[in-house]
Amino acid sequence: LISAITFSFASSNVPLISNPDAFIWPPPEYNVAITESNTEVVMIADIVCLAVKPQYYEEVLREIKDALWEHKILVSIAPGKTLAWMEEQIGKPAKIIRTMPNTPALVKEGMMGVCANKNVGKDELELVCKLFHSFSKTEIA
Repeated sequence: LISAITFSFASSNVPLISNPDAFIWPPPEYNVAITESNTEVVMIADIVCLAVKPQYYEEVLREIKDALWEHKILVSIAPGKTLAWMEEQIGKPAKIIRTMPNTPALVKEGMMGVCANKNVGKDELELVCKLFHSFSKTEIA
């Protein structure tokens, strides 16, 4: 699923990854850049899609929270990790959008629920949904 998201985002920007071993390597036209760390990705990107297994969320959030400056948007695709839980882990005001993509996104026919915390503006939420529209319809809760 993360491959579908990355390939779709590639048409809008330059996606970044910090763990190429966990990724099906795309062809060069997808413009994927590799970094040395999760923190480096967060420092470079304005919108960060946190696409790790739920059991690693706490560790990764601890690693990146200092780089989540107030203008950055964190997008989660993890089931079972609530907005409140992520806010608690970050420990400071942050813009967080929670999504739940489904496997039809792999063939650009997905449907995903989207919800945001109070720090995310309407325009920011619409921008993130627009990025996802390249492979999925969205429903804002």
